[in-house]
Amino acid sequence: MTANQLIEETKKMDTAELAKLLAYLRTRQREQIQLAAIESAEILRGQVIVRFETGLQIRFPVAISPRLVGASKADLRNIEVSPFGLHWPDLDEDLSFAGLLSGRAFRSVDQEDQL
Repeated sequence: MTANQLIEETKKMDTAELAKLLAYLRTRQREQIQLAAIESAEILRGQVIVRFETGLQIRFPVAISPRLVGASKADLRNIEVSPFGLHWPDLDEDLSFAGLLSGRAFRSVDQEDQL
């Protein structure tokens, strides 16, 4: 199917069908990111930096997790990487890539800042 054909097909869809398609595409996107090989994860200047073999990098502040905020540098550096996310065994903290990429973690920090 060409891009133009896809556009024409989506024009025929109602709102519910478009919502289902969008949800499906987001799920597939998360699956593809989870399948991407991770090269490294590190803490640098208050940021968690995850590097993928594809060259993609995601960064986020340590401040998104209360368990990470008060942690020692040694505990923060002890990061285990899985296809699904990051784990800090010394802190009993897990952050999924799906959650990070959806923005849920960032919204919770924003809400806490407003309190």
